[in-house]
Amino acid sequence: MVELISVATVTTSILLLIIALLSVRFIYNFKIKILIIILFIIILPINYKSFLDIVGHPKPYQLVSSSTFNKPIQILGYYLSEGKGIYLYVILPKTSTPMSYKLKWNIKTAQNLMDGIKSAKKNKSKLYLVINKKNNNKTKNKNGYKGVFKFYAKPQPALPKKNYQKNKPIEYSPPK
Repeated sequence: MVELISVATVTTSILLLIIALLSVRFIYNFKIKILIIILFIIILPINYKSFLDIVGHPKPYQLVSSSTFNKPIQILGYYLSEGKGIYLYVILPKTSTPMSYKLKWNIKTAQNLMDGIKSAKKNKSKLYLVINKKNNNKTKNKNGYKGVFKFYAKPQPALPKKNYQKNKPIEYSPPK
């Protein structure tokens, strides 16, 4: 809803700016010129307020490009609002700035998130999200998403291989 209001105010202000610029040349009625300029000045703070509202709200997943979610995404935090949505605070690959996103509420996705959190705590590792795309993105699931959200804990890295040839083992000889 906030996004629609901001788009409407930006569009209106751009149209008013164009009319104001054209009014100097083509509109000869002085009262109409003043009215257009006053309307433009009134809409400027509304635009500023709408942008502030957008900055504070999470982005809906549908508005994000699909290329953003091609690689695993680190989950920093989450909030489940039953019936409303799943809010995620994430760091995208190759960026250092966290972003917040909103997924539509789905009990299966929420359960998958909770399972991923449990495994991350068990492994003492970070939680990641990847989107498994099915049928080449031709079909959508019941929430309108292309693919399935999979939350998982990053596996612990393998231990380095030991080189027994390089260092001889220490031999213990008991005192006599």
